[in-house]
Amino acid sequence: MGTGLRGREIDGSIVGSTCRTEGGSGERPGAPRGGDDHVDSTDWAILDELQRDCRISYSELGRRVHMSSPAVTERVRRLEQAGVITGYHAAVHLLATGWPVLALVRMRCFGPRCVLQHLDEVTASPHVLEVHRITGDVCCELKVAATSMADFEATVDRLAEYGQPSSTLILSSPKTAGAVRPPH
Repeated sequence: MGTGLRGREIDGSIVGSTCRTEGGSGERPGAPRGGDDHVDSTDWAILDELQRDCRISYSELGRRVHMSSPAVTERVRRLEQAGVITGYHAAVHLLATGWPVLALVRMRCFGPRCVLQHLDEVTASPHVLEVHRITGDVCCELKVAATSMADFEATVDRLAEYGQPSSTLILSSPKTAGAVRPPH
């Protein structure tokens, strides 16, 4: 078997069973800024395969996209350096790890106590999985997990220090983190 992606680390994330790729512009760390970062059809073929299984070996990846192992290794390295591939992550099932409650919490907050002004403090909690700055009548939306309804209530109460929370429990997620595909 050829050299694989297994065991590689990018931005502190260890290779797992799911490869997430992000591109575009904005304030995401490592996001490509345009120009020389063109993603061609071969890159998209590689990204498609890596998003299905980022633990695939370079030799198998090369076989699937009709390239030699050294050529595909170089393409993956360039995609990593360009910020197109932002990391390799293990997909962890929340319920199996003791987090049965999942919710979205919209925060109406502004000024010095706003969640966005205290990201390190807010995300230090293991309950806060994601923070998104959004448009509309609220400032941001957080994806949170809890071990019980009482734990969820305490989490919402802690978030109230930063503004007015409004929560929605997630009953199920028929589709999560879809694959990134070409924009056309």
